[in-house]
Amino acid sequence: MRLNKKISYLEGDGYWLLKGSRLRLSDGPHGLRKEAPRGTLRATCFPTASALACSWDEKLVELVGESLATECIAQDVDVLLGPGVNLQRHPGCGRNFEYFGEDPLLSGKTAAAYIRGVQSKNVAATLKHFALNSQETDRFLAESVVDERALRELYLMPFEIAIRESNPWAVMTAYNRFEGLNAGENKRLLDILRSEWSYDGCVVSDWGSVENRVLGLEAGMDLEMPGGSSPSSAEIKKGYRKGQLDEELIDRALTNIEKLEDRAGAMKRSARLGHYRVAVDVARECMVLLKNDGDLLPLAATDTILLAGAIDEAQIQGLGSSRVEPLVTNTPLKQWRDGEHPYILEPRREGAEEFEKKSKVIRGQSRERAADVAADLTVTESDNDRKAGVCLYFAKLSPDAEGYDRLSLELSPEDKMAVDRLKNKGYAIVLILQTGAPIALGDVRADAVLLMNYAGEGAYEALQSLIYGLHSPSGRLCATWTEKQEDIASDPYYPAQDFLAQYRESIYVGYRYHVTFDKPVAYPFGYGLTYGKFRYEQIEAELTAGDVFLNVRVTNIGKRKAKEVVQAYVSFPTSSLLRPFYELKAWAKVELEAGESRDIVLKIPHDRLKTYTPQGEKIFEDGVYYFLCGPNCRDLPLIASLELHGNGQSDRMTGDSGTVTIEHLRQRHLLFSGLDTSSKIPAIYKTMDRPVSQVEFEQLLGRKVPESVALQGVHAPLCAIRGPLRPLFLKIASKRADAMPGDRQMNRRAVLSMPLRALARLSEGLLSPRLLKFIVFFCLRGPHRSKRIRRTEAQKHV
Repeated sequence: MRLNKKISYLEGDGYWLLKGSRLRLSDGPHGLRKEAPRGTLRATCFPTASALACSWDEKLVELVGESLATECIAQDVDVLLGPGVNLQRHPGCGRNFEYFGEDPLLSGKTAAAYIRGVQSKNVAATLKHFALNSQETDRFLAESVVDERALRELYLMPFEIAIRESNPWAVMTAYNRFEGLNAGENKRLLDILRSEWSYDGCVVSDWGSVENRVLGLEAGMDLEMPGGSSPSSAEIKKGYRKGQLDEELIDRALTNIEKLEDRAGAMKRSARLGHYRVAVDVARECMVLLKNDGDLLPLAATDTILLAGAIDEAQIQGLGSSRVEPLVTNTPLKQWRDGEHPYILEPRREGAEEFEKKSKVIRGQSRERAADVAADLTVTESDNDRKAGVCLYFAKLSPDAEGYDRLSLELSPEDKMAVDRLKNKGYAIVLILQTGAPIALGDVRADAVLLMNYAGEGAYEALQSLIYGLHSPSGRLCATWTEKQEDIASDPYYPAQDFLAQYRESIYVGYRYHVTFDKPVAYPFGYGLTYGKFRYEQIEAELTAGDVFLNVRVTNIGKRKAKEVVQAYVSFPTSSLLRPFYELKAWAKVELEAGESRDIVLKIPHDRLKTYTPQGEKIFEDGVYYFLCGPNCRDLPLIASLELHGNGQSDRMTGDSGTVTIEHLRQRHLLFSGLDTSSKIPAIYKTMDRPVSQVEFEQLLGRKVPESVALQGVHAPLCAIRGPLRPLFLKIASKRADAMPGDRQMNRRAVLSMPLRALARLSEGLLSPRLLKFIVFFCLRGPHRSKRIRRTEAQKHV
C-alpha cells in the first residue's frame, strides 16, 4: 500500500465512519445514539454509569452491556463509544453521570463488566477518557496537575483494571492537557497504556481533540476522529518528508486500526431493539434509599398519595453527546395515571389534568356551562387533606450535562419552599431525587429521601415497585454526599483557574478524605437503606496462595427479604507512606430471606494490597493489615487482622472487633502513617484542616506548578475573536449551539469556550485550514489587534 493511502486511513470518514471499512461508530454509554439524516434514532435508554455503579452488581452491568450490544447490531453499529471511567473528583463535574463514582476499584470493576458484556457480541467498547478528565470547564484547554501517587492510585487505576480484566478493543483519549501536552499526544501517558499494561488495541482521539497529529502518532494515538476534512494528513506527510516521522509509526497505527476492524467486524447474530424490561429491572437495583424516618416506606398499595413537584418531566439522563432518544417515554404523572395506585394532585395541577381529559365536553358547551364544569373539577385543599397523608415530591434539579459544570450543588429555593409548604399542611414528605452526582440537601424537611439517579426509561415503573414494597431498595452510593459543598476536599481548587486544574487534595478524594480526618458527611460512600435489617456477626481472615480471603457472617434480622452489599476496607496504619485511613478492596451483593444467615467469602488479591511510592513505584509493605467489614464506609462493625509479608507468608492475628476499634486505628494511622517520609511531605497532608497552598502542593509534586499560558492563535477560544467579524462568528456559533440537545444557554457557553482548532476539526470542512489562518490573523493577532494595542499605548501616554 502506498504511503499516501496508509495516511488517509489514519482518520475517520466524517463523524461516524472509518475509511476503507464499513465500520460505524456511535455515541451511547447508556444507550445507542445513532445519528441519521432525519435526526437521532430511538433506542433503549438504560440507567447512566453513575446509576449502574450504585447497583454494586457486576453481573447486572454485564447484562446492560450485552443489551447495548444487541441494539448496536440492530442498528448496524460496530463500535460503541463507552464506557467513561474517569473518577468523580468533585460532584460539580457536568459529566459525572457518565462515570462510575469516586472509587477507582468500584469504577474499574464496573467498567470491566460493562465492556465484557458489550464485546461478548463482537461489538467494540471504547474506554474513555484517558486520562485526568475531571471537569467540563475549559475542558479543551485546561492542564491537569497531579502528583504521582494520586495519578497512579486514583486516576489511572480504573483504566488499568478495565484493560487488564476486559481488554476493550478501543481506548479514547481526553481533551485536557497533562505535563504540557494534549492527553492524546502525551507519550508518558500512552506508554503506561501500551508498555506497562500491554494494551494492544486501538487508541482513538476524542472528537476534535487533536492538536499535533505527528506528536500523537509518535505517542501512540492511532486514529483521529472525526476526520474527513482534517488537516492531519497534510501534517503527517510534511512530518514524514522532514524526517520527523518514521513509516514504521504509520504502519503501527494502521495495524491497530485494522485490528479494531477485524474484531468489531466479526460475524454478528441478528438482533432487535427494545429492552424495556431489562431497563426496569436494572433501574430498580440502582436506586438508593437515603432516609426513611419511622419506616414511612413502603406504602400500602391502597394508600392515596399526593404527587407534587416536577411530575410531568422525564429526568432520566444527562445532556450532551450521550443523550439517547428513548423508545419508551414516561413521566411520574403518566406512570401513576396509567397504573392502579390511587393518587391526587395539587389543586392547580389536578384541575388542569381534568380539563385535559374532558376538554371536548367543555369546548362543546356554552361559556356558562363550561364555567360550571370547571368549577366542578376544582379540588379544594380540604379535599386533599382528606385523601392523602403522604406526598411524593419530585425535585427539579439542574441537569448534568457535557460542556459545563454545575455551579451549585444545592436544592433550588423553590423546591425547599414547596417542601416546607406541604410539610406545614401535614403531609409526610418522600423526596425523590433524579441526578447524576451528589448534591447538598441541607436542612430540607423530608421524612424519606429516595435517590433515583438518572435511571433510564424504566425509571418510574421501577420507582413505583419500590414505593409500594414490591421490591426492597438495594442500591448503595458510589460517591460521598456531604452536608455542604465546602466539605469537599477538592472544592477550593475546582474548577480550574487560569486553565490549570490543580489536584492539590492529592489522594484525599471522596471518602478517603472524610474517613481519614473524621469529617462529617450527610451520607457516606457505600450507604443505602433497605426494607430489611442486617446484622454483621463474625469475620475471619486467612491467607491462601498469596491472596486474603475474608469469611463474613451476615444475618437478615428484618421481617422481609432484602439485599445487602457487604463491603471490605483495608487499613495499614503503620505504612511508611502517607495513605488514606482505609480503602475499599472487595464487596459482594447478596440477597437474604428474613431470618437467614450466610457466610460471605470476599477475596482480596495480593496485588490489590500494594501501593505506590511518590516516584511511581508499586510496592508491597510488610506489616499488620486490618480488614474492616460492614454496610458502608462509616459503619464497619467487624475487624480482622493479618500480619502479611511480601514473600506470601502471614501470621494470624487477633480479629476481635471488641478490642480494636475504628477510632483506635484512626489515631494510630494519623500518628504513624508516612512517618519515614514526613520530611518530604508537607505537614498539611497529615491534617488537611485548611486548603493546601501552592507552595505546599509544589513540595508534594517535587516541581513547580506550570505557569498559566495565554492561549493564542488556533488554541484561543471562539469567544476571544475581536473585530468586525466577531458578530458573524458569534451568530454562527449560537446557531450551532441552539441545534444541540439540552439547555440553550449552557450549550452556547460550551461552544464559545471551544478552541478554534477544535471547531475547525468539527466543522465538517466548513472551517478549512486556510480560513482558520485568515481568522487567526485578522481577528486575533492581525491589523485589528495591532490597532487596539496602539490605541491602548496612546491612552497610557495621555
